[in-house]
Amino acid sequence: MPHFLLNHGQLGPIIDIFVAVSAPRLLVLQQQKIPIPQAVLSKGLVDTGASHSAVDSAIFSTLGLSPRRIAKVVTPSTGITPHTCHTFDVSLHIPIPGATAPWTNPACEVTKADLKHQGFDVLIGRDILSAALFVYDGKNATFTLCF
Repeated sequence: MPHFLLNHGQLGPIIDIFVAVSAPRLLVLQQQKIPIPQAVLSKGLVDTGASHSAVDSAIFSTLGLSPRRIAKVVTPSTGITPHTCHTFDVSLHIPIPGATAPWTNPACEVTKADLKHQGFDVLIGRDILSAALFVYDGKNATFTLCF
């Protein structure tokens, strides 16, 4: 099972993650002979408290993506009243040292959020982590992520 062991810092478990157009969008762009936007290398925070993954709003502009739908989101700061936000379809790619290919989710729905000011671009939630094994070792300041 491809995996990696990394140290975590003050921000928590941060990994490199590429955000790109979804596989269905890629196919349409190829068929229409439209240039394909370059995948965006980002910093992702692994967050077991997030049920759904989120991506910084600037990345959607870079990839030329339009919203899929409006979702109602509840967070600790919203209380019981959800706030609305756009969702987008993207593909996610996590490079794994020593593996022949990155772990890939070719088409997933993510929520738009302003994250960059917190020191990361992607919040990796349980929707993505459901395909992985994640071990957080606070005592030794390390974490392991296996796909």
